[in-house]
Amino acid sequence: MNAEPLCEDPICTCLKPQYENNRWPALHLHVEPQDTECHGWKRLLELVDQAASDGREEFAPSKAMDRKDWMQVVTLPLSIAKLKAVKSLYLYSSNLVRIPPEIGEMESLERFDPYTSYRLHWLPYEITRCRRLKVSRVSTRALYGNYKYRPPFPRLPQPHDVLRPSGCSVCGGPFSQEPQQVWISLRVATDVMPLLVHACSDECIRNLPTPAEHYVQHPHQGGLDVKQPTAVDFLGGPPVSKELPKEPGVQAVSEPMATPPPCQPVAQEDHNTPSPLRRVLAALTRIFVRRPVEVPGHPEAAMIRQLQGRTCVYKEHAFIQKVRITEVRVDEWGVLLRLRIVAAKGFSPQQKKSFEAAACWANFSMSELAVWAPGITWYLVTDPSRVERILARAAELGASTNGLSQFISETGFPDGAAMIVKAPGPF
Repeated sequence: MNAEPLCEDPICTCLKPQYENNRWPALHLHVEPQDTECHGWKRLLELVDQAASDGREEFAPSKAMDRKDWMQVVTLPLSIAKLKAVKSLYLYSSNLVRIPPEIGEMESLERFDPYTSYRLHWLPYEITRCRRLKVSRVSTRALYGNYKYRPPFPRLPQPHDVLRPSGCSVCGGPFSQEPQQVWISLRVATDVMPLLVHACSDECIRNLPTPAEHYVQHPHQGGLDVKQPTAVDFLGGPPVSKELPKEPGVQAVSEPMATPPPCQPVAQEDHNTPSPLRRVLAALTRIFVRRPVEVPGHPEAAMIRQLQGRTCVYKEHAFIQKVRITEVRVDEWGVLLRLRIVAAKGFSPQQKKSFEAAACWANFSMSELAVWAPGITWYLVTDPSRVERILARAAELGASTNGLSQFISETGFPDGAAMIVKAPGPF
C-alpha cells in the first residue's frame, strides 16, 4: 500500500502535553505501515545488502539517501540482522517510529545514534542482546517515561503484527499463545530507555532484570495509572504533583516535577544554615552533576559569560529562532542563559519575547562554535560567521523550518570543532 506523504520535519504530537503543561490523554503506539513500494524503502534495502556484503563497520543510511527518501522510512528492515560487522548505527534525524527486534542480532554494535528522531518513543527489549553496545545518543525527551517530564507509557496490550517479534524477547522461544507485552526502563549504553517486551510466559517476565534506578521498579503495562518516580521522590521532601486525567476505571496519579530548579547565583550569607533552595540544589548536584576535571572552580566561567550580548541561533526540536543572550549565570549547579527573541526573515513570529535555556554541569557542553545540552536537546550556535550563514539560509527557505534543522546541525557542529567544556556523556 502507498503511505500518505510524510512531512519533512520528523515531529509528532504524542508528547506535546509535556511541553505545554497540559493533561495527558491515553497514548497509543505508532503502528504506521511501511510503504514497501516507495523509492526510499527500496534504496534502504540496497544499502543494507551493500553493508552486509562489504562488512563495513558504520551503517549510516541517511548519508547515502536524499532527505525526501529518508523521510519515507518509518522502520528498519528485518535484514539489519545481517549487519554482523557494523559497530556504529547512525540514524540521525529520522522519521522512524520503531526499530525492529532484529537489531538484537547486530552482534558487533557498539554505538547507537538515533539522535533527533523525535517520533521514536521506545526501543525493543531485544536491543539488550547487543552485548558490546556502550555508547548511545538519543533524544531522551522523545521517550516514554523520560526523566525530565515523565510522560506516561501507552497502556498495553496493543497487539499488532508490525510490533510482534518472531520469538520471546526474553528467552527467544516460540509463542504458544499471544505474547504478553510489558514495559521496562533499563540503561542501554549511556541512556535509560523504555523497552517493549514480548514475553512468552509469566516466568520470562519474572526473569527480567531490575529496572534502572529512579524509574518504575517493576515491569508494567503502562497507562495513566502507573506512578512514576519524580525528582522529589529521590531528593526527599514534599511531593510536587499535578493531577492527571483518568482513564476509565483508573485513578489519576501525580505528574513529575517538570523541570529542575534553575541555577541560582551563589549566595554569600550563612552557609551553616542552608536555605531550602540551597538544599535542593545541593541534592541535585550530588545526584546529577558528574563535573569534569576541568570544571571545579569554574575556570571557563569567564568564557561562558562573554557570550552575554551575543546574537545566536537557538534550536530545540522544531523551535528555531534568532536570539540575543541578555544574561548569563554560572554557579555550582550549572549554566543559565536568558534569551530574547529577535525578529528575522525566515523565522516564525512568536508571542513570547524571551525565554531561558539552562543545563547542569553534567549536561552542558561548549565548543568554539556553539553551546548545547545533550540530554535536554537544545543548542545555541554562537559563532558570528556561522550564525550569519544560518540566517541567510533561513531567509532563503522562508518561514518553513524544513531543511533548516539539518543545516544548523551541519553548520554549528562540524567535525573537529575545539571543545571548551564537555559533558561526561557523548554528544
